[in-house]
Amino acid sequence: MKFHFDCGLPRSGSTLLTAILNQNPQIHAGTLSPVFEVMYYTNDILQGEQAQAFPKPDVFRKMVRDGIINYYSDRDEPVIIDKCRAWPAHIDMLKKYVIDDPKIICTVRNPLDILASFITLFHKDGGLNFIDKAMLKQGLFITDDTRCHYMMNPGGIVWESMNALATAFRQNQTQHIHFVQYDDLVSDPEKALQGIHWFLKLKPFEYDFDNIKQRDREKDKEVYGLPSMHEVRSSIEKTSKHYEDVLSAEVINKYKNMDFWNR
Repeated sequence: MKFHFDCGLPRSGSTLLTAILNQNPQIHAGTLSPVFEVMYYTNDILQGEQAQAFPKPDVFRKMVRDGIINYYSDRDEPVIIDKCRAWPAHIDMLKKYVIDDPKIICTVRNPLDILASFITLFHKDGGLNFIDKAMLKQGLFITDDTRCHYMMNPGGIVWESMNALATAFRQNQTQHIHFVQYDDLVSDPEKALQGIHWFLKLKPFEYDFDNIKQRDREKDKEVYGLPSMHEVRSSIEKTSKHYEDVLSAEVINKYKNMDFWNR
């Protein structure tokens, strides 16, 4: 197996991209996986007192690397794309345990569009979603504005993914990341996929952008309280509202010009 990685920002088209890539019989592009946590915490344990009292570097390396190998032991595709938004902040771990030159695909989108997509989704699906549940546990008052602030503050889903990506910039590791703009993916998917194939050094493949099927589906309702969170349409079309039609002026002014990856 050859391992690549996906760290797409939330609501930026990474699920759509995964569904497209899975048309290729040579590729398995999965949903969000626990591989990073397994590798990270195994590595952390092996830095502890008991392990370091009698270190076995080669064995330890295999133990950490086995996290990704074992997780995908049920797949037989030669190319695996593991998805986790934390990868940009831990590229050195990938270099140490997986591959010398890791390649990470990152779908990106204007943070205001991400927030607008979340708010639209919350209203569409209704019920108690994972953001509202977390806010209630902290005694926070729920409005669309406070939801946005919660997601953009430390610990929030948008902040966490953007912060991981910013770490790669701070560490001058962006040569390992191929950025895919959401608008480019939905307006010219063929060109976007050609760019990914070039970056990953994959053989050409003809994708069908009018017959997209979602092979794997996360338990969105049970885990996130949002039944359509990772829903993918059979054909590509941009249906989202402009953020100015969804977000307040306060939110727009506070979080505008935060797409640092475009500078």
